[in-house]
Amino acid sequence: MDVSDRARSAKAQADTRALANAVKVYRSHMQRLPGSLDDLTQPARNSRGQTLNPLLHLLPAAPAGYTPYRYERRADGTFTVSTVGRRKQEIKAP
Repeated sequence: MDVSDRARSAKAQADTRALANAVKVYRSHMQRLPGSLDDLTQPARNSRGQTLNPLLHLLPAAPAGYTPYRYERRADGTFTVSTVGRRKQEIKAP
């Protein structure tokens, strides 16, 4: 793995952690998971009338050679944010 591969991998890891953290903040405020990552770029008003400003201005683009970031909600209330690199390296958070 050369320097540019390591840099792309580091970006993918940082982005998945940042997206997962934003999902956790959204869940804490709204008492539910977002429907999609796009929800993180919009204001969100909870049942108490409190508004959460957008957590992200834009969703990050995955580095070259990686699949777009994928958000998966599970029935048990957990979630993952992931991407896969060209060497089939999967990066997943939380």
